[in-house]
Amino acid sequence: MPRLSLNKAIKAGNGARAFVGLECGLTRGSLPQEEVHQLEAELARAKREAADLRRTLRSSAGTRGAVPDFIIIGAQRCGTTYLYDLLRRHPYFKPAERKELHFFDRDANYAKGLSWYMSQFPQPDIRNGQKEITGEATPYYLCHGLAPQRAARMVPGAKLVVMLRNPIDRAYSGHMHHSRRGEESLSFDDAIAAERQGEPNPLDTGQAVADDARGRRVRRHHFHLARGIYVHQLREWQKYFSSDQILVIRSEDFFANPGVVARDVQRFVGLPDHDLDTASVRNRNLGTYKEAMAPATRKRLEAYFAPYNKELFHHLGRDLCW
Repeated sequence: MPRLSLNKAIKAGNGARAFVGLECGLTRGSLPQEEVHQLEAELARAKREAADLRRTLRSSAGTRGAVPDFIIIGAQRCGTTYLYDLLRRHPYFKPAERKELHFFDRDANYAKGLSWYMSQFPQPDIRNGQKEITGEATPYYLCHGLAPQRAARMVPGAKLVVMLRNPIDRAYSGHMHHSRRGEESLSFDDAIAAERQGEPNPLDTGQAVADDARGRRVRRHHFHLARGIYVHQLREWQKYFSSDQILVIRSEDFFANPGVVARDVQRFVGLPDHDLDTASVRNRNLGTYKEAMAPATRKRLEAYFAPYNKELFHHLGRDLCW
C-alpha cells in the first residue's frame, strides 16, 4: 500500500483553512496574500495526494503483489546496479522480479496498469516487528519526460533514490557502454557533435520520444550530454514528489565508500541498519576503456556543463565538486 504523508496533508489542510479564515476576518490579524496563496496551494496538493491514494487503493484491490517502497530512478552509468545488488544482501529487502521494470518509461508496460506493476513485487511480510521492503531500479526514469507524472499517479508515497555522477564521466561511460554493445557507431567526439547539431532534445522539453524502435535508439544511445543536465530532470520530479521523498547520492562517494552510502540508503527507504558485505558484491557495470577521453574533449565538456552544474549545486544546496 502506498505510504502518503497523511499527517502532513492534514496539517497543510488545517493550516490553509486557518489562514483563509484570517483573510476572511474570522480571526484577528491578517496575512500577506502570498502566504495565503502558498497555503492554498499546499491544500490543493494534499487533496491531489488523497485522490491519488484513493485511486491506487481502488486499482489495487484484490491484486497480488505490492507497490514499491522505493525506486532508484537514475541516472544511467551512475552505480544503480551495484547499489541494487548490495541491497539484495539485506535480510529485510525483497527484490522485484527484475531490477529494471521499465514501467513508467515504456508505453507498452504502462498500459498494463497498476495490477501488472504490483505483480512484479513480492508481498512483504512482518518479521520480528519489522516490515520487509521492496523496490526496483530503472535508471532511465530520471530523464523520461512522462515518468514523474506517471509515478506520482501510481505510487505517490514511494521514496526515490537518485544517483548522480560527474556528467562528463557519465557521458563517456554511457557512450563506451553502448559502443561495446554495438549500439553506437560514432566516436565519442562525433557523437557529442551530432547531439549538439541534431534533433530537438526531448529531455529539455519534458516530452518523451515516441516509444518505437527509432525512438528507443535515439533516447538510449544518444543525448549523452542531455542526460547529464540533472537539475532540469530533478525539478521535473520535484513537481510531483516532496523533497523528503528524494535522496540524492553523489556516485563518486558511493564508489569510494559503498558501505557507508548503502547505510544511508537503508535508513532512507526504511530498512534497519545492516552491515552489507561490499567485498562480496562486484560492481558488474564497471567498465574499462581502451582509450581515455581526450584532454581537449574534457575541457570542452567542462565548459559545457559548468552552468548546469552550478545551477544544480545551488538547487541542492551543496557542491558536488565536479
